[in-house]
Amino acid sequence: MFRIRAGLPEGFVYNTEPASRAVVSFGKLNAEHRMAYLQAIQSAFYVENQDVTDKRILARLASQFGIEEDRFLEQFDSQDMIARTRLHFQQARKAGIKGFPRLILQRDQDLEKFGSGYLDFEDLKERLSGLLDR
Repeated sequence: MFRIRAGLPEGFVYNTEPASRAVVSFGKLNAEHRMAYLQAIQSAFYVENQDVTDKRILARLASQFGIEEDRFLEQFDSQDMIARTRLHFQQARKAGIKGFPRLILQRDQDLEKFGSGYLDFEDLKERLSGLLDR
């Protein structure tokens, strides 16, 4: 098992594509719990020190939501999910998103940035209200 003791293991490259594709794949299978699955991935990496670049770990996390690991992996490895994930990255770049966390508001196909980095709830609420009033 992947464990972080004092930082990341030597040579570890944190590639966000597998976790991103996992969320896209999971959403196709269980859209209702997509955000909970995303939270499970983040907790696995940041709290439990699991390697979320490993698709087997991502499949195991999906199984906690009732999705069979083989079914998840079939979706995850499909050309459709690879293409959809690339499209999400392209949309983010098109919206000018270069860092995370970043909050965006999507209206149909339009994306609008409204938060970068940490925002306390009151600031977030004020910015979101301003965008929705337009």
